[in-house]
Amino acid sequence: AEEAVAGGPALPAEPITITVEEHVSVDMTRDGALNSMEVQGTMTLEVYQEDSACVRVHVEQGEACAGFQLKTHPNIDKKLFSGEGVLGLKQPDRPFPIGTALGVLKWRRQTSDESAVPLTINCWPSVSGSETYVNVEYETDGSRDLHNTVIAIPIPPCRDPPQVTQVDGDYRYDARQGVLFWDVGLIDASNTTGSMEIVLATQADESSVFPITCNFDSVSTFIDLAVTKIVGTADEAPVKYGGATRVIVDSYSIE
Repeated sequence: AEEAVAGGPALPAEPITITVEEHVSVDMTRDGALNSMEVQGTMTLEVYQEDSACVRVHVEQGEACAGFQLKTHPNIDKKLFSGEGVLGLKQPDRPFPIGTALGVLKWRRQTSDESAVPLTINCWPSVSGSETYVNVEYETDGSRDLHNTVIAIPIPPCRDPPQVTQVDGDYRYDARQGVLFWDVGLIDASNTTGSMEIVLATQADESSVFPITCNFDSVSTFIDLAVTKIVGTADEAPVKYGGATRVIVDSYSIE
């Protein structure tokens, strides 16, 4: 819980906040092959109380850290982190800044390994008479929850609006943008696949329903990194902390 200070913004209940944020970009082909995937992440530390400013952050790295390039802030003791997995300032008696978020650790990974992709989207357009049937399917391994998932499919000019004959989830058509938004919502272990069928009142070229784009939110990071504890530099007494984790899609395109 947060308590508001009279005349000022609410202060966090804990003296320290750790925020982990990852940005992901994915570029796939319409055949399902991965052109490129990039993940960039940052761990930010913010101290709110002076008596909790001289601390060290203990971090545990799992197997999913393999393939990531990790870099510490210039003021962080690199040897301490690489040897013991501890984020601490080079000058132990120096406090972290108060009320200012400091990026203490950054990481990056580029890969063409298709197994790393959180969500695969396939699309099969086929012409039948004067109509075009567009079947779209998503698939995931269910290892991470994807929230607020929306898949955007371009719709070529037609005499009539597109007809959706089957859909897992909801949809809406934006005639001005010429885009059909497939609102899947939450994707988790209970719905690792889903499909949609669209009927267009025209003989559409296959390329007219691409590029398909996607957006979602998640709290499951691609790197396997966890803060296990924060302790005082002088006495190693545990210090309370709060935190937040989020994964943001910068771009997710199937072309």
